[in-house]
Formats: sequence, structure tokens, C-alpha cells
Amino acid sequence: MITRNDSVRKMPASAYTAKLAVLILIAGLLPVFSAQAQVTIFGLKSCGSGSPGFCGSGTIPDSLPPTNLFSFQDNGSGFVDHGAVTLSGSGIDADGLAFSQSQGLLAFELQKSGTATTGSTLISIDPNSALATGIGSFLSGRDIRGAVFDQSDSLWALDAANDELLNIDTATGAVLGSPVGLNIAANAFNLSDVSDIAVRLDGSFYVGNDSDIYTLDIGSGELTLANTDSVQGFSGMAFANDTPQDALLAFDVNGFEDIFRYDLDAGFSQSTLFLNIIPSYNSGRGDLAAFTPIPEPSTTVMLGFGLILIVTAGIRGGKRLRSTKSGMA
Repeated sequence: MITRNDSVRKMPASAYTAKLAVLILIAGLLPVFSAQAQVTIFGLKSCGSGSPGFCGSGTIPDSLPPTNLFSFQDNGSGFVDHGAVTLSGSGIDADGLAFSQSQGLLAFELQKSGTATTGSTLISIDPNSALATGIGSFLSGRDIRGAVFDQSDSLWALDAANDELLNIDTATGAVLGSPVGLNIAANAFNLSDVSDIAVRLDGSFYVGNDSDIYTLDIGSGELTLANTDSVQGFSGMAFANDTPQDALLAFDVNGFEDIFRYDLDAGFSQSTLFLNIIPSYNSGRGDLAAFTPIPEPSTTVMLGFGLILIVTAGIRGGKRLRSTKSGMA
């Protein structure tokens, strides 16, 4: 005779399947949520006017060494000054900061004759030590003031000397293809050296130029005005792509050096993240950079949809099983 122990019950297959599906769903979504918890933004601040004795004597326009590397979290916490960027043991003037998970932190060293920029060289920067390494050839006559990696990991740069958009070979530092002239309403555009370029999660490009923010068509170089904040000088911009509204972070170098957040989906409403960063000297120029992720909404959606089907099938299967057992009783 077989004795059944009623105190030990097996979990129905339907319940097991449903619980397993929920656990898989949670495991699949955890990386997404953790990635959205915080995003590290990198930045540069170079020395400029109003800092006599620190980066030179007298009032100095434009930018000169030192250029400090800094970082912070997009939620307004964790600001870190990593110190002056150095190349071969010497401080340099650097701008055009860009960040890629595969290629790291890149920027451009600006060569000077007096206060005039005579050319730019692509460099890599160690985010911990701020030590720079040169990459490839010298771009004569180029004043690179903004740079960004797009969603294909291609590096784009803004040349303020020639008012052009450049595609840069990250292995050689050379210009790929033909430069694209910047224009607005079919007229040539005068790009300031207070400028930067950023890519939104949807793949659209934005350019900050003095107090204006534009959208950019990288194929034609056409700019379209999106917003003006007359009291700011947008020397650096980056998107914090972890937020639903793709918040735009901006580095202002007018007066004290401040970092603001702009909500593009709420009419460019502004909030403050940091005021008067690295106050030991007044900024010449600067930049911001963040990783531009490849959007994969379909992956998460299909994962959730598939697991919902599994759960539903398990529940229906369990109901049919119970119904069959009931009919056999």
C-alpha cells in the first residue's frame, strides 16, 4: 500500500512556470534599472581671463593651460576634480572632450601661438590620473572646441576656426571624408570657440554656441535654433540618457563656471547641478562628455512580452489541468 504524505505538496507546474518567468524578467530588467541609477559625466575646464598669475599675466582671452579634468554624476552628486591634464609631463590646453565605452576618453590638445590657436591634436586621457597620450597627426589650422561619439561610435568634432563639422579617425587623428560647413537658413554660420556638440538618445545632434542651442543635420551642416538662454555661455554639453526626457547638461563659462540641467521635454526648463566649479581659477573654455548608448527598446519590450506569454500560458495550462482533474474525480 502506498501512503501519501499530504503535508508534502509539489508546486503545480503552472505556478512554477509563472514564478520562474517573473524571476527571469526581474533579472533581465535589473541591468536596465541599474544603468539608469546614475550616469558619469566627464568635463574639462581650461584657464582664461581673470586669472592673472595662474595661467599667465594680465587678462587672457580664449583658453590656456592648465585644463582640469573633472567628473560628476548626472543627478548632481559626486563631483570630483581629477587635476590638470598633462602630456609628457606638461600641462596643456585641451577641449573637444568625447567619451566612448570602447575607446575611452578622447579630447584635443590645442596648440597656441600667443593666444591664437594654430592647430589641434587628438589625445586620449586617463580618467583617473588625467594623463594624456597623443594620437596621430597634427591638424593644422583647426580649433576643435566640441566633440562627441555617435551611436555608431563614430567621432564628430566642431572646428571653430573654419566653422566646420569633422568626422575624425580615432586611430590616426585625421579627418575622414570631406568637412561639412555649418550653415543656418542657407547662410554660413560663425561658430564660436564657446561651443560643443552632443547626441541625444534618439540619435539627433545638438550644438551649443554661446547662449544658443541648435539641432544639427550632420549631412548638410544645417543648424536650427532650439533655445536661447541669454545669460549662459555653452562651452560644454552632454545628454544624460538615463532619464525619460533625455536631460541636457550644460557647462556655462560666463562669469562663474556652473553646470545646469535642461529638460528638453519641458520647454528647456532649467535646474542647477553645480555652481562655481573648481574655483581656484577662472575658466577660459571647457567641455562635457558622456557615453552615448545605442537605444535597444525592442530588446526590453520583447523580453517582457515573451515572459508575459510564458506566464499566461502557464496559468492557462494550470487551469486546464485542474479542470481535467475535477472532471476525473
